[in-house]
Parts: sequence; C-alpha cells; structure tokens
Amino acid sequence: MTLPFQMIRNTHEFFRVSEAHTHPEAEVLVCLSDGGQFVLGETVYPLVKGAVFLVKRDTPHYCVVEVSSYERCILHISDEAMREISGGDPRMTGLPESGRPFSLIGEEELERIDRLSRRYLTPTDSFGGELERTVAAMQLLLELLRLLHREEEEPDITLSKQFVKIRPVMDYIRQHYNEEIRLDELSAAFFISKYHLCRLFREATGFSVGEYVINYRIRQACSYLQQDMSVQAVGEAVGYGNVANFIRTFRKITGSTPGQYARRSREAER
Repeated sequence: MTLPFQMIRNTHEFFRVSEAHTHPEAEVLVCLSDGGQFVLGETVYPLVKGAVFLVKRDTPHYCVVEVSSYERCILHISDEAMREISGGDPRMTGLPESGRPFSLIGEEELERIDRLSRRYLTPTDSFGGELERTVAAMQLLLELLRLLHREEEEPDITLSKQFVKIRPVMDYIRQHYNEEIRLDELSAAFFISKYHLCRLFREATGFSVGEYVINYRIRQACSYLQQDMSVQAVGEAVGYGNVANFIRTFRKITGSTPGQYARRSREAER
C-alpha cells in the first residue's frame, strides 16, 4: 500500500551544513535526541529531545547541529493527502496551516513515536508484515496530528545544566575556530578546571573540546567550498596552514575530499 505521505528517520551529523530551505507540503519534525537549534522562519527554537515542530508549506527552515549528531523523525504531508485521510474532518484538514509550530512531548509519548517509526521503517517479509507497517505509519500520523491539535501554551524549554555551562565555551570556539585554541587557555578564560571542562563538554555535545574544534572547522569548510573557493584557500580560512593536513582531516570526517565535496555541491545546484 502506498501511503499518502512521506516519512524518514535519520541522523543529522554536526559537520553537515544545513541551508535554509522550503517544501511545498507541511513537515513535522520530531527530535529523538538533543541536537542544537532549529530555525523556523524568523524564530529560533532549541532542538531538544521530545521537541516536535510543525513547518508550514513554503516556510524557510534549517537546523544548526551543536552536538556530534542527533536523531530525528520527519514526516511530509500535502494538503491533498490531509483531505484524503481526514474523512472531511475540518479539524484535521486545517492542521498543516493552523497547528502549533512547536510542542514538547514526554518520555512515554516519545517512546511510542519511536516504536511506531521503527516498526514502519523496518522491512519485513512475515505474514501480514506490510499491513502491520502501514498500520504503524497511520498510528504514528494520528499521534502527531493529535499532538498538533492540542490547545496548550507553548512550552518553556530548559537546556541541560551541562549545555548551559559550556555554551560560552562553544561561542568562543565559533569566534576563534581558525586560530590555535589551547585547552589551558580555555580553562583559564572560563575559570574551570581542564578536567571539569572536558567532562562537561563531552556530556553536553558528545565531542571532546579538540574534536569540536576540528569538526567546526570542517563544517565551516563545507560552507566555504559551496562558494567556489579553492581547496587551499578554504584550508587556510579555517585554520589549516598545511593543505595536505586539511584534505586528510576533511576526508576522515566527511568521507570525501574537499574537491569531491565541492563538485557534488556544484552538481546539486544545477
């Protein structure tokens, strides 16, 4: 059975540059783990576990990942599909345009969404397996539509204590990523021991401080490579004096060389 909507589940990695983009249909994004920030139109929301976003059609949006990676479930559904599955219920057909843009669900609801999405996205050749997958997908859609229909105030978000403490350090790194950054200097500048800083940073982001610096440099490099800069110029711009070292590091993190990445980006724009 072909579903009247699209559903994917994937991991968004830190180094992958997310550009503002739109869709001709509505999008529902469910954060399955903490991630960073979600820019929806002119509003910036935290990407936290249990956050659910409704992106109206043709609304610019993008993610800014601030951890090593975060997992998400995404559903795209058109107005036509909503009319098809709603049975004419105006409370459902109007949701893609009138639903609340941001919600926060608890562990029990998130576990149910997690279970249903896994069931749908796992192929099976068992008796009735495809029917079971279709039922899981429709149950998941109904769960999300009910959530978007709730009449509640937009929830307040409290970031983890670890993230709040190391956020200034992350801001400093983003401002000075193309310079040499020493752990001793960070420890002294932010009045925190090296051991405590390393532990908090790893707990909040999944990176060591050094890994974060390297990955942030490569993420910036990806952005520069989309601007037709030469590989050597990009390497120098993000803090690598040795182009061979830059190429080696870029390939280790992204799986491709800077030149290959730049070519793919140019081809994707055609």
